[in-house]
Amino acid sequence: ALDAGSSLFEIIHLYIYGKNGVGSYVADALAAHMEAVCDAFLVLLLLAFAAGWTLPNDVVRVNPNEGMVQKLVTDLAKPLASFSGTVVNAGSLFSIMIIALHVVLTQWGRTYNEEFESYHDFEHLPGRLLMGFRILCGLLLVICTVQTRNKCKLQHLHKFYVKVAIVGFAWFVSLPLLAWFCSWFVPYYMRRPTVFLWAAMAQTTSLLLFAWLVTTHSTSYHQVSHVTAAGKNSHDGSSLTESTVAGPLGSAPEARTWKFGKAKVRLD
Repeated sequence: ALDAGSSLFEIIHLYIYGKNGVGSYVADALAAHMEAVCDAFLVLLLLAFAAGWTLPNDVVRVNPNEGMVQKLVTDLAKPLASFSGTVVNAGSLFSIMIIALHVVLTQWGRTYNEEFESYHDFEHLPGRLLMGFRILCGLLLVICTVQTRNKCKLQHLHKFYVKVAIVGFAWFVSLPLLAWFCSWFVPYYMRRPTVFLWAAMAQTTSLLLFAWLVTTHSTSYHQVSHVTAAGKNSHDGSSLTESTVAGPLGSAPEARTWKFGKAKVRLD
């Protein structure tokens, strides 16, 4: 929805530009910011899955003596916990920081160039910081998958998280590596189209592979991560229920989920 909204506002900007030769600053800025927030949500989604989001509690070992980084990884598996209770969750705070960082860097980049393409210009300082942050998030994803793999009680999930680490890390580093390669070996006038085209192909391929990993019915992750909500919906179609996950180790009560129609979002 955010990506579609970004495209819509950019079309509006270009339409107005064709009329007055100036365009709409508001529409162009909204297009850039919506794409940036969309990227931030993708980062959070990949990190949450790598940290064990949607895995039932009886599949993951609990370590009471976790360090700061281990605690952050554990909390990333519960990114909405702070919004469903009174306990402050480090994963929720980190998620807000990621979204805010993307918004700030996008607006900062527009001080160099007010056009929408400034978000895809990785040669100015905000662009370089964004690329550096992507690499750090890629390393964090590897740490998340290693910790989740080590905490999993089910042996057949270990190979799954190795694949998640490979595909997720490829998504994070493909854009920085491509931007660096083009800055050195591609003529200036061809850099932006080259980065746009090849980055879109590489990241789309990575996301399709990741979606296949977590959604196909044949994967070990899909078999143990099903969440079935109990209880009845309220009159508006939404309900907050206690979930039960049936896995190979039996059924265990799970954290609360927010249900709207057929969609369910874990709030732990």
